[in-house]
Amino acid sequence: MSSNPKDDDFQLKTNSFGSWFKQRPGTRINSKIRIADLRAQGEGRGVAKKDFEKDEVLFTVPLSDVLTVENSGLNSIIREQLSQLQTWDALVLTMIYEDGRGEDSAWWPYLSILPADSDTLVYWSASELAELQGSAVVDKVGKDDADRRFRYDLFPIVQSDPTLFGLHAQAFTGPNAEANFLRISHRMATLILAYSFDLQSDPSSSEDDDQDYGIASNFKKGMVPLADLLNADADLKNAHLVQYQASMAMTTTDIIKAGEQIYNDYGDMPRSNLLRRYGYVTDRYKKWDVVELPLALICETAAKYNPLGEEERDKRVRILCLYMAHIQLLTLVELKLATAWDVLMDGYNLYWHRQDKSVDIGLDLQLTIVALLMDKAKFDEEEVAPFTLWDIDTHPIPTDVYHVLRDVIMQRQRTYATTIAQDAEMLKHNALQKRHRMAVEVRLGEKEILAVGLDNINNWIAERALQDKPEGKHDIEPTKRRKF
Repeated sequence: MSSNPKDDDFQLKTNSFGSWFKQRPGTRINSKIRIADLRAQGEGRGVAKKDFEKDEVLFTVPLSDVLTVENSGLNSIIREQLSQLQTWDALVLTMIYEDGRGEDSAWWPYLSILPADSDTLVYWSASELAELQGSAVVDKVGKDDADRRFRYDLFPIVQSDPTLFGLHAQAFTGPNAEANFLRISHRMATLILAYSFDLQSDPSSSEDDDQDYGIASNFKKGMVPLADLLNADADLKNAHLVQYQASMAMTTTDIIKAGEQIYNDYGDMPRSNLLRRYGYVTDRYKKWDVVELPLALICETAAKYNPLGEEERDKRVRILCLYMAHIQLLTLVELKLATAWDVLMDGYNLYWHRQDKSVDIGLDLQLTIVALLMDKAKFDEEEVAPFTLWDIDTHPIPTDVYHVLRDVIMQRQRTYATTIAQDAEMLKHNALQKRHRMAVEVRLGEKEILAVGLDNINNWIAERALQDKPEGKHDIEPTKRRKF
């Protein structure tokens, strides 16, 4: 037995969870899985004891054992109040209720092994967040908005009957009741952000969830026991969760050898988002890093080359957003909702090109700048057929587009207080605190994208200058016109 009481408690809870899971009616766990303590490596708990073939079922969880609003006893007590809440908030309140029931909760062995603390950005202090400098992820933490919803939408429900929440009842009364409630709510919200899965009401539907648009879909949130205990890796992924009519099954997507860890997949996620959602960073996700270029900055910079009135500018941006939605094959319903709710792009991403060390600049960003630089007569003419706004295969990109991109990137670079060299030097020091180190890693990755992007654009400007020289005046052979 370990000499560390915390290690002993961790193992006891893990063993209790394993026994509970195996005894649940309808659950199935493959005997070749070992639930291991991999905290020393910062990893999950699932390891293969024997070889797995591709498409082999690792474990199965009945939908009735998934922790959802509908499956909890709280739903039968305050169904009307829960139905009026956002899906996320209703699950937060449900998890507080189940956690407060302690051993009386059907999910207690599962809830007891979920982390009690986290390094996700919602828990960072203002000074810690400041270390992320110009990263757009700081504006996506959402703590203030969550505080408002928890305080005004959820807390009154709790205040009406604190005893309903069992072990938390005492904390939810007295002068510190609201502060205690916010603290516990944030813990549950953090767990949902990191560990929940999207469940389809109709598993046969081919609809994809697209929460970035905030569009009501065929999905609800649920906590799936055991599925969220696996570590995740974009490259090493070898398993994924599949929903059937009455169950969820974790299935292998590749051969897994004995002794290898079982990895779920978070998807292609930049390290900034990995930090925001899960509270850690790893170089294995570095290739997915992005830098956001705010639409407001793009418009402001383009206006130096082609001043537009606010109404004209907004009109052009709207047409471009609908055009990009069209070529990205969004559904008609999503297009209508995006238009009705004015849910249009608020920025564009620069990201690493997968095949080389260059930076990708998306078609949507290019066309936005093209539209902002057009004279009014030209734009009004193209607006008649907005889906043929610009044909990059037959028209060269105007030189001013390169200049706007260069100016925007240089402006974004100024939002970071340190240089690439300074950040690289900081990371050499082992004494750097964990959160500070993660912030430096995130901001350094973004600065590297900006630096390479700026080099690419300066090269394109130089190429264009050569191509625009009078015939016979070229110092070198003109390069083929580069497509973005």
